[in-house]
Order: sequence, then C-alpha cells, then structure tokens
Amino acid sequence: MTSAATLQTFRPTPQISVSPSELLALAKSRAPDDRQRLLIGVAALCDSTPPGAEVSPVLTEIFMTLA
Repeated sequence: MTSAATLQTFRPTPQISVSPSELLALAKSRAPDDRQRLLIGVAALCDSTPPGAEVSPVLTEIFMTLA
C-alpha cells in the first residue's frame, strides 16, 4: 500500500452540510473559529464533488472573497 492510499483511507470525510451562502459569510469573517468552519466546509464541498467533475462555482466566489 502506498502512502497516498494510506492517507486516503485514514482521512475522515467531513459530514458537515453548510450552505453556499453560509460559506461565503464565513469567508468574509476574520474570526479564527469561522475560518476553521470555512476550511471544513470547503473540504466537505470538495469531497462531495465527483472526480473529474467541474468544481462548484461557489469555490471561485469563496477564494475571490479571501483574496
């Protein structure tokens, strides 16, 4: 087993459902707790996207807000 496969099997899948509008609000916040929730929400959004599929347009908005 490769180390990448080990990481994939070890990595927990976030079971947090956060709406796109909540993610955008979290991106505008500077509070450390909100940033942590944003990171978890973005990870959950990416995990829910099937491989090879287009990423959610909300990710672009989130990263533009953070820039």
